[in-house]
Amino acid sequence: MVDDITAAAARTTLDVDQAGTDNSTDVTLAGTPDYLSLSGQQITLAQIDLTTDVTGDLPFTNIAQIATNRILGRSTAGTGDVEALTGSSARDVLSLGTGDSPQFTGIEL
Repeated sequence: MVDDITAAAARTTLDVDQAGTDNSTDVTLAGTPDYLSLSGQQITLAQIDLTTDVTGDLPFTNIAQIATNRILGRSTAGTGDVEALTGSSARDVLSLGTGDSPQFTGIEL
C-alpha cells in the first residue's frame, strides 16, 4: 500500500518518473545494423544504408535510377544481380542473335 502524502513522494516510492515510466532498468540497443541509436530515453532512426543494412534481394519494383531505353536481364548463366543488357546481349537473350534462326508467323510491310 502506498501512503505517501504527495505525488512526488509516491513516484519516489514506486520508482517511476512523472509520466509513470519505470526507469529502474536501462534500455540498450544490441546488434547490427546501426541505423538506430539510443541516447538516454530517446531512440533515433537514421537512414538505412542499402549496401550495409539490407541483406537479400530487393524486389524488382524497388529498382530506381535506371537510364531510359535499357533492357534489364541477365546475360550470364545462373542467378545474380540484374544487368542493363547491351544490344548484342539483349539479342542473344531473346534468341535474335546472328547465330540464331528466329521464326516469325508473319511480317507486315
